[in-house]
Amino acid sequence: EAEDAPFSPFGADTVLCVGETWDIKVPDNWMALWSDGSTASEFVIDEAGTYTVMLSNDCGELRDTVEVQYVEPPIADLGPDTAFCTGGMLELTYSGSDDWEWSDGSSDRSFTVQSAGIYYIQVANSCGERRDSITVEEDVPPMIALPDSLSLCEGDSETITPTTNQDYWTWSDGSDAPSYVITGSEQVWVVTTNTCGQASDSTQVVVR
Repeated sequence: EAEDAPFSPFGADTVLCVGETWDIKVPDNWMALWSDGSTASEFVIDEAGTYTVMLSNDCGELRDTVEVQYVEPPIADLGPDTAFCTGGMLELTYSGSDDWEWSDGSSDRSFTVQSAGIYYIQVANSCGERRDSITVEEDVPPMIALPDSLSLCEGDSETITPTTNQDYWTWSDGSDAPSYVITGSEQVWVVTTNTCGQASDSTQVVVR
């Protein structure tokens, strides 16, 4: 039966980074039989597993075994830039198993954003460091208003434009023009939306 090698071509059990290879050589005065059946004096490891080599020369046989693990480089991904609504908040979360740190130096699983800005997470393991940042904007809930009421003389017309913090809106006739032309008695309404919700208003038009 082969004895344990008095020297170790493998060395200690090893952790490698994904994409790395490990080239192992045995001394010139030894014949090698590797765990895959090859007999070259050099052996290349490129995946996780347990590897064995049987070494022999005129004085006998020896063996050596090593376990190799592969580690993925760290992943830092906060997703695309985003926004939260005024009065609310945004929670960023890290679910990995590597070491991490948020832009304020904290290392809790979650990071709460309550103001617009650029935030980042830095993730590290034995295979390096990665950083990802995210730009967070604050969206204001929509507001839109029309005059409380309007009166026109017979045959007259009037153009109204809403007071709003939005760039687009829809009128009661389905149009999305900046203004609405009133030519007779009717109830006019207008509605606008954004990521924070919907706002609407209406006015009653009377012809005198």
